[in-house]
Amino acid sequence: MDNKNILYFDAITAININNGIVKLVVGNQEVSTEEAKSGAPNNAPVPVGTIALPLSTFIYALAVFTKDPKNQDMITKMQEQAGLHKDNNE
Repeated sequence: MDNKNILYFDAITAININNGIVKLVVGNQEVSTEEAKSGAPNNAPVPVGTIALPLSTFIYALAVFTKDPKNQDMITKMQEQAGLHKDNNE
């Protein structure tokens, strides 16, 4: 694969599922010269595009990612940061 086909995004700003298609709205964080110099940009990512894929492909990717033991600590930390808990009894 050629590097021209690799795109980088800072965040997924929205997820929409409709008629078996998952749309991931992706965004990048705009950084001004002053923010770049300070090393701490604090503005939210700005939507710049959409990635669309079949629901089955999205679910497969999630299943593979979450099953890998190397990702468990990161998943737990991100769930905590998002206010999500594995235990639904809370």
